[in-house]
Amino acid sequence: MVSNTISAVIIDDENDSINTLSNFLSLFFPEVSIIGKAFGVEQGKNLLTKIQPELVFLDIEMQDGSGFDLLDQISTQTFSIIFTTAYDQFALRAFNYNAIDYLLKPINPDRLAIAIKKIKSKTNQVHVSRINLQQPSIPNKIELNIGNQIHWISPNEIIYIQADTCYTYVFLKAGQKLVLSKTMKYIEELIPSSIFFRIHHSYIVNTQLVRYFSKEEGGVVVLENGVKLPVSRRKKEYFLSRIKS
Repeated sequence: MVSNTISAVIIDDENDSINTLSNFLSLFFPEVSIIGKAFGVEQGKNLLTKIQPELVFLDIEMQDGSGFDLLDQISTQTFSIIFTTAYDQFALRAFNYNAIDYLLKPINPDRLAIAIKKIKSKTNQVHVSRINLQQPSIPNKIELNIGNQIHWISPNEIIYIQADTCYTYVFLKAGQKLVLSKTMKYIEELIPSSIFFRIHHSYIVNTQLVRYFSKEEGGVVVLENGVKLPVSRRKKEYFLSRIKS
């Protein structure tokens, strides 16, 4: 039977940050069990040699070093990482450490929910793969409720998704445009993060259907259907890293 509990530790040198994150997790995500806390790199390294969590919430800039320093000192990394930091300039380097997500402080509960969904998905895939090695990483269909209809769409058929106030538009390869009276968050929780990337607060793209990236206008992507979409400055480096990998 697959366990529904994810063991986690928090490593941060700010007590307020630890308490805020702990409170969010206990209130909204009881499936995440905090089994340890550490205040800095040295304490964090000692903690991780004693216990083996499935997940580490890791600050980057701490008084006795960085989260990267800590990871470099660990010989074997068996846990997943969600970075928590007040700085966005470390995103590209963070994902070189195979981070599940990168959360900016003050942590937004909605963004935390997306990160937890990613780690739950990864944890379930690991458990299921031990039973069935043929389990696909991308679902064949996702279910979209549109008005009084239910649509089943293959993620591979989605080119991009656009948010527009109270509506979300899903654009398909076949030229169709689906209109949902849902937020972008609703769609983001359904689609596989392995192939989709949020390049802007208003746009999510299928990375498999990106034709090229242009530096014009601060950065835009051109999709296979010729549509140009803006890439926000803070997302650009991580987006390029995802495409290259």
